[in-house]
Amino acid sequence: MKTRKTLNQDQLIGQIVALAVEYKKRFNKNLGITAEIGEYTTAKLLKLERVEGNINPGYDALDGKRKVQIKTRIFTSKSQRTGNFSNHKYDYALLVLLSPDYVVLEIYKATERKVKEALGAQSYKKPSLPIGKFMTIGRLIYLKER
Repeated sequence: MKTRKTLNQDQLIGQIVALAVEYKKRFNKNLGITAEIGEYTTAKLLKLERVEGNINPGYDALDGKRKVQIKTRIFTSKSQRTGNFSNHKYDYALLVLLSPDYVVLEIYKATERKVKEALGAQSYKKPSLPIGKFMTIGRLIYLKER
């Protein structure tokens, strides 16, 4: 394995993913890197500028001047829930669905207004949505070729 100093970002992410996949095989547990991998990969695919740091004011990336929240899940079913949406201002949200080996399968995009309307219409108290609901309020903007 190369040392950290000699790896570029893509190589580093590739090694992290490989370790996470191996970890899952050995221990049947996820390492908790799904959001980070999803944000990195999505920003690269869609040419977004990632926001640095772990604590940001309600968004994970910038699309020009537009603020973007990114929610990522290793996809198993439409009944899975997204992560919690921030109450901070953002322009749109992306739902990134990954394969078990962290490959981006699909990306959906929904405006802040549609997300907040859907959150307000549900009886569930936490500010998250079922993946199937996000798919219906958003539009598919990326589909991996199969």
